[in-house]
Amino acid sequence: MTDKATKDFFRDFFASVTKNALVDIRHDEFLTQDEVAKKLKISRETLRKAIKTGAFPESVTIANQSRWPSSLINAHIRETNEQLKLDDEIWDAARAAIKEAGKKTEASA
Repeated sequence: MTDKATKDFFRDFFASVTKNALVDIRHDEFLTQDEVAKKLKISRETLRKAIKTGAFPESVTIANQSRWPSSLINAHIRETNEQLKLDDEIWDAARAAIKEAGKKTEASA
């Protein structure tokens, strides 16, 4: 790969990946369609239909290949799974209560 091709690759890569704030290129694994389907335990066709209807996020293109950042998949699962939404609400409430208790302790000291 030439220097220009390498620069172009990384420019395109970072532009496509960082357009979504949920993506963290330092920690993400970039999955193929087969890997995504396997992770979700659905068929490729079911995944294709979900993408086409907007029920699942579209891939990013890296070096002319479609990939899904693992953080994007995980965020989608958290957003669409009712149990996980409830867990998030419980943790958010617990964090708020701890923060409020800390403020009260500081104020009384």
